[in-house]
Amino acid sequence: MAKWAEDVGLQDGVTFVGVLNRREIAQELSQAWLLAHASLEEACPMAVLEALGSRLPVVGGLRSGGVPYVLDHGRNGRLSDVQSAPAFARDILAVLSEGPDPSAVVRPPTQFQPTVVVAQYLRWYQSVLTGPRT
Repeated sequence: MAKWAEDVGLQDGVTFVGVLNRREIAQELSQAWLLAHASLEEACPMAVLEALGSRLPVVGGLRSGGVPYVLDHGRNGRLSDVQSAPAFARDILAVLSEGPDPSAVVRPPTQFQPTVVVAQYLRWYQSVLTGPRT
C-alpha cells in the first residue's frame, strides 16, 4: 500500500507503520484521534473491535458487512457511506471537529466477550440436544 500511495502521489500526511505486534498496535491506538474504517466489506472487523476496545471513536461503513453490527448500528460509532469520498470525509471531519456523538457510548461490544459467546453456544447446543426428534 505504501508503494502504491507513493506511486500515485498520495503519501503526504500518511504514515505506513507496517506489521505491528499487540503492544505496538495499542500504542498506535492510544495516540489516534479516531479510526476511519473505509472497508467495503468485512465480516468481523477486528480493527474496529480493537479501536472500540481502546475507547477510540470509529467512522465505518454503513453497508460494510459486520461493521454496522459491531458499531451497534450507529450507537457505538458513526456510520458513513464509505463509497462516497465527500460523505466519508464529512463524517470524519464531524467527529474530529464536534467530537463523537455524546449520546454514543464508545465501549467494547459486550457481545464479543468470551463469556457471552460461550453462553450463546451452550444455549444453542442445549436447544439442539432437547429439540424435536424426527
